[in-house]
Amino acid sequence: MTAVQDESRKRGKNTADNDVYIRPKTAERKLKAALELGMVAYLYGVTGTGKTRLVREVFARKQYEYYSARETQPEEVGVKPDGQERIVVVDDLYTVTLQEIKECWAALFRKLAGQEGVRLVLVSRAPVPGWLIPLRVEYRFVEIGEKDLCLTRRGQDAYLELSGIRLEPETADRAWELGKGHPVSLKLLVLENGDVDLAVKNMWLWLENHIFDQWEKELSEFLMETSIVENY
Repeated sequence: MTAVQDESRKRGKNTADNDVYIRPKTAERKLKAALELGMVAYLYGVTGTGKTRLVREVFARKQYEYYSARETQPEEVGVKPDGQERIVVVDDLYTVTLQEIKECWAALFRKLAGQEGVRLVLVSRAPVPGWLIPLRVEYRFVEIGEKDLCLTRRGQDAYLELSGIRLEPETADRAWELGKGHPVSLKLLVLENGDVDLAVKNMWLWLENHIFDQWEKELSEFLMETSIVENY
């Protein structure tokens, strides 16, 4: 067994049907710490960074409740008697846009965070939004950001090897300098069979079609207003 293969085994790989997954160790450590300390875990990052996958991998041998805010109303989650052990994961918080719904979710999260035995995990695309700041102040959050979800250089090498990609040392160095272990950059590099230039091109297309177009209208307008580039 090579060093990178051993690293992948320790980090928890899943190679079934070409589905290679290596847990980002910083994010994994933070999520486990939140679970052990009874603190609220807040994961955020753009589409494709593996937020939900990390939760499922870490909690694979635990009983937990998973809800998508896109499809679930706060009352469907509910509050159970104090002292009952629960791991409650609420994903897709970025889809909550109506003020009255925000208030309902915030009220539920406050009740859950204050219950003994409850472990609350929140997942979204962006850092803690304004409507959750009071909860963040009242209950300390363990924040797991996009950088935490990136792999180390060793993790990148393990991911590529398990995916069947063999890069020359110089090419691997360039891939690391450009992507810094970002999950999407690595997936694209594998899809393009190790062609770094093509992977970079597709990364820009991915950003345009899956990130910029998903920004809220207010954010897009703000960025346009503060841009230093003039329109002609």
